[in-house]
Amino acid sequence: GKNVGTAARVKPGQTLVSIQTSPEHYLVARDALRKASCKFPTPCTAKIVKGAEHLKGLV
Repeated sequence: GKNVGTAARVKPGQTLVSIQTSPEHYLVARDALRKASCKFPTPCTAKIVKGAEHLKGLV
């Protein structure tokens, strides 16, 4: 038969979307990740991997 759709095989804890941004654009990037998480059929969380020390007062 013909393909009717596509799907990604994702394991728990695997990164789906990543963003590299500057500290002054952190709040916009966080909001973009929140909006993107609504498009996935599973609960998603956003976490900071590097640079949390530059975001004092924003996190």
